[in-house]
Amino acid sequence: MDTTGLNSLGSNAFLQLLTTQLKYQDPLKPMDNTQFVSQLAQFSQLEQLSSINKSVTSSSDAITSMNNKSLANLIGKNVLAEGGTISLVNGNASQTAYELKGDASNVEINISDSMGKIVRTMQMGPQVAGIQTPSWDGLSDAGTSLPQGGYTYSVSAKNIQGLPVSTTTYTQGKVNGVIYDRGSAYLIINGEKVPASGVLQVY
Repeated sequence: MDTTGLNSLGSNAFLQLLTTQLKYQDPLKPMDNTQFVSQLAQFSQLEQLSSINKSVTSSSDAITSMNNKSLANLIGKNVLAEGGTISLVNGNASQTAYELKGDASNVEINISDSMGKIVRTMQMGPQVAGIQTPSWDGLSDAGTSLPQGGYTYSVSAKNIQGLPVSTTTYTQGKVNGVIYDRGSAYLIINGEKVPASGVLQVY
């Protein structure tokens, strides 16, 4: 049975059809009581579903509106969020931050330019588990100053047994804008899109 029509049938139209059916039914062959009660039950369910749908839609719209306002309030503020971007302006790089899930005997940071080319590798040596905040001087491996702009970085770490240590990189910087892409909200930090859901700290 095709239920497309029933799904799109509004409560007013349903009531009108039911009234018309009662008006034009054959007096000698009245509607079966069971069928009549069944139709009334369907009407009641339709009313309840319509009411629930309106309530859910209203609540969803309210939540979306509040989220949009909250994100807009972040513009101009500094945040710490999951990501891996660095902004280099006039030789000054934004702070890097990453978390080691365990103690590491060796930690390596690779910084790449906008084309994905590694321009600097920093050996950090052994580090303990937790959040680390090393600084980058904005220089390449050759010791030359790099052009200002957006860069990305990744962290690899191994423990004393030579096994990989899980890491999470973070982005720190000022929020310059908010955009929405395919239903998800992103903050513009250091010229890059960072998921708004990944914000850990606002300061």
